[in-house]
Amino acid sequence: MRITGGVYRGRTLRMPPGDVRPTMDRMRESFFAMLGPLDGIRFLDLFGGSGVVAVEAASRGAPEVVTVERDRRNAGVVRENIRLAEGAVSVLFQPAERYVMTAKEAFDIIYIDPPFEYRHSADLLNRIGRSKLLHASTLVLIHHPGVDLGEPAHMVLEQRKRYGKSHLDIFRASFAQERMK
Repeated sequence: MRITGGVYRGRTLRMPPGDVRPTMDRMRESFFAMLGPLDGIRFLDLFGGSGVVAVEAASRGAPEVVTVERDRRNAGVVRENIRLAEGAVSVLFQPAERYVMTAKEAFDIIYIDPPFEYRHSADLLNRIGRSKLLHASTLVLIHHPGVDLGEPAHMVLEQRKRYGKSHLDIFRASFAQERMK
């Protein structure tokens, strides 16, 4: 895997052993180009796997990136990979669902890339919509195999992109001002 843009462009990262499906270079390059510069952006990477998306976000300017990965067996490789980002990326080893339930701060961009066999994406999006992770302009991107995710709580679908058999849905937070208080 290689970093596709920013200050670490062209650097390669290690893959953890086992069943990890990293986000394709082409797709990563496309959606990061669409997002533009990430200067000042708080970025959350759920289902972090190898940490490549988190490092890519830091490479493109995000000063604060959190990646959440359930599988502690990947800890050595993930920590080695995020070291490239010189402190901009922190990693938490816990299930994404637990992180969503206990999160206390909002992010500007949330990227979700569960395993394709994960059957709880719609529920997870609803939980995120009801959590403290969103503020009025949060973008939520979810990579999935083309399943119907419905209409998540407090989010509207802004764009759907297709990359081969993969889909990337981009939602924007949408809720009344009262919820933010």
